Amino acid sequence: MALFDPSWVTVPDAIFRSALPDKGTATTVQLHRVLIRALSSSLSEIPDEETLKQKPLIVKTELPLPHSLRFYIYNATQHASERQLGTFKIQLTSGIQKVVEGSSRYEFDRSLGVRPIVVGYHLELDVFILWDTDLHDAGAGFPFSKSIQAPPEVVFGALSAGLAEGERRLKGMRVSETIVCARPARLVEALSLRLQRSTETLLKGGI
Repeated sequence: MALFDPSWVTVPDAIFRSALPDKGTATTVQLHRVLIRALSSSLSEIPDEETLKQKPLIVKTELPLPHSLRFYIYNATQHASERQLGTFKIQLTSGIQKVVEGSSRYEFDRSLGVRPIVVGYHLELDVFILWDTDLHDAGAGFPFSKSIQAPPEVVFGALSAGLAEGERRLKGMRVSETIVCARPARLVEALSLRLQRSTETLLKGGI
């Protein structure tokens, strides 16, 4: 049972989406609200408005998900100028800063044993993209505003089927990244799959 149940969690989707931008980018709070609505059936607590302003957002979840998850969510965009035509991408601009050989690098917060999840949300398509967090801050970490991509066929696969996954080769790694995409109705299922695929990659090594 949610401890805090604002009206935006339960209003019909058409009414909720009427308050979002028609295109372009959503604010952090709007992104978090979209995320919470998609996860509401598996939440033990609905974050309040002050919590929704924080990035990353820690969410208290129930089975089949872990007790808590830490979300780094960004607006996903599609650009014809990417190396693969139509590739979707996000820019990583949040994390714990550290200095490596005189340069600033970043890593995702894993404190308190809460697993970080990197998510892109495409506003117009209403699709979530889930990357393998462990691969993107491995080693020395990532530079500020690092771009990470998802192939268009995986995103459009989720748009048509509700959920899709596909692989993408990462430079300098012996393993491929599995990317999971989903419509809101299947986000809980997609997160379970995302965690499973990330664990499988860790067991393979090569990070």
